[in-house]
Amino acid sequence: MHSDLNTPTGSSPHELQHELTPRLNKRQEIADDYGDPELLFLSEPEYDEAIIGVAHRIGQDDVIAYDYNKVCEVVAKMIGNDDIMEVMEYVEFNVMGAYVGERTPIFVDVV
Repeated sequence: MHSDLNTPTGSSPHELQHELTPRLNKRQEIADDYGDPELLFLSEPEYDEAIIGVAHRIGQDDVIAYDYNKVCEVVAKMIGNDDIMEVMEYVEFNVMGAYVGERTPIFVDVV
C-alpha cells in the first residue's frame, strides 16, 4: 500500500479497504461487525442475497432486514414457480409468518 494514500477524514486505510472489498458473505460480515450472536437470519443461505442490513429500533433489539422483493425472487427460484401471486403467498405464510420472537427479521418493501 502506498504511504501517500489519501483517505477520507475519519477513515483509516483498513476501513477504506473494507469499503472497497466485495461483499462475499453478508451473514458473516454482519456477524463480525455487530458481534451479536442473537441476530437471527433466515436459515437457508440462499436468502443472504436479500439481506439489506440491520434495522435499529428504539427500545428494542436490532434485527436483520431483508428486501421483500428479493426474498420473493429467491423463493421463486427455490420452489420453481414463476406465478408471483403464489410466490408472495408462500413468502407471507412460510417466511414472514415464521415468527420466532422479538429478534424475528423484518422485510422491507424497498422503494
